[in-house]
Amino acid sequence: MTRLKTALTCSILALTTTLAACGGSSTSSDPATASSGKPDEAKNAAATLRVVVPSISQFLGQPFQAASPPRAESTSAIFDALTRVDNTGTPVPWLAKSWNRVNDTTWQFSLRTDVTFSNGEPVDADAVVGTVTALLGAAGTGSVAKLYNPTLSGASKIDGSTVNITTAKPDGVLPQEIAALYIVPPKYLAEVGMDGFTKAPVGTGPYTVTSISSTEIALKANPTSWRKPIIGNLQIKQVADQTARTNAILSGAADINTLVDLDQIDNVKAKDFTVFPLKNQAVFLLQFIASTGGSKPLDNPLVRQAINYAVDKDAVIKSVFQGLTTAASQGTAPGTTGHDADLQPYPYDQAKAKDLLNQAGYPNGFELTGVYSLGAFAGDKDFLAQAQSDLAKVGIKLTMKQETTANMTSYLLKGQWPADMFTTAYLTAPTQDATKAYSFNSCLRKPGSWCDQTQADLISKALTQTVGTPERAETLKALAKAIHDNPPALFFNNGLKVIAYSSGVAGYTIDSSTNTSWETVYFK
Repeated sequence: MTRLKTALTCSILALTTTLAACGGSSTSSDPATASSGKPDEAKNAAATLRVVVPSISQFLGQPFQAASPPRAESTSAIFDALTRVDNTGTPVPWLAKSWNRVNDTTWQFSLRTDVTFSNGEPVDADAVVGTVTALLGAAGTGSVAKLYNPTLSGASKIDGSTVNITTAKPDGVLPQEIAALYIVPPKYLAEVGMDGFTKAPVGTGPYTVTSISSTEIALKANPTSWRKPIIGNLQIKQVADQTARTNAILSGAADINTLVDLDQIDNVKAKDFTVFPLKNQAVFLLQFIASTGGSKPLDNPLVRQAINYAVDKDAVIKSVFQGLTTAASQGTAPGTTGHDADLQPYPYDQAKAKDLLNQAGYPNGFELTGVYSLGAFAGDKDFLAQAQSDLAKVGIKLTMKQETTANMTSYLLKGQWPADMFTTAYLTAPTQDATKAYSFNSCLRKPGSWCDQTQADLISKALTQTVGTPERAETLKALAKAIHDNPPALFFNNGLKVIAYSSGVAGYTIDSSTNTSWETVYFK
């Protein structure tokens, strides 16, 4: 029997590795925190931390849609899961203090006994069973939590603080996957229903919601939280325009900007703000809507390879990103479980691209369409402009149409796209495992955007294998090579998120899943 049991204190510390300004870690924290002294409790209790973000989820407080960016930046203030995954891809205790694999399809979790929801309900086995039951019902249909937990089949109470979670088939990654499932109070959920819960969410996090809309979330400190905050109030406001977000912190209207325009990095640093890159273990790309063996141009692997050779990714990385990121060689970024560091990005080689297009039967090129949500990813407009320009040189006319973030999310969840390609990121958060990034865009998801059976078989095999075993490492290495050689997308870069905050803010930490430890933040 595999035993996974970790000391809680050490594991939480592993989540908050210090990152100096403009350094190279995938977790960030304020480098001045250690020397800034004890925070003024009265001052902070009366204060409001103001955060500007590029978007707020259309799902508002729906917990089953809360596990991935941009939702995680706000919902980590409200909710908690049984586990979190650190920046090495290792699941660590959160609401669960330990777990073990009982058999191939059963995992047993032992819960903390000192946590309550903000409405007073206990976090116990009944809460976990109620949450799993809700996810498996109508409320979980099409949700992020369900996508991250595709094998989840049920939960049963052993005693007040012990619960068994079962899967429909062997699942060696469940402790990572369950980090995408926030635990909710069952009595309150039954009372108000999911629609009511979404408008007035209740969790175990450091803050409770006082008001919530599609453009702003206002929160106040949860005094009974196991992650009790220092600052009394938190305001998260949507500011879609990049320049407006920068102006908000420069003018003093905001304290933290979670996505700084790359053109503004030097300007913000010059104004004495802390600026740093968060390597968020995602890969920005232009996803192909295709199937190996089909009749469309993108169904041909030679065409997909040609597109990757045709675009000069390094030109954008050097001119726009100031060298803070690197070109992607596969669908996972360095640091992700399953990333193969031996694989190299497709070099810029237009002669090779033209030769491959000729071999594929398209010597005169063809036309493609794509959709994007501008500003959703750092440098997206620059990569798209580079792709359109470079592809035109090899005979491919790419026409891009801008869509709203809400529309892009809807297309993704339904698997229905009005184009040949779309911008997205292969996110491994919160599991930090390659299978999550790939399974969303594979034959395993129906309807999906991409299907290659060889890749799907490798994903399925890795999902059943126990994390950390040599056999699984071998499977993941074969999967990475299959993705590289038969690319499902035009790979741009290993994801980068540049964050800035006021010199008066201390204790700010954020992990690679964009889970923010709001409870440690304070004003100096």
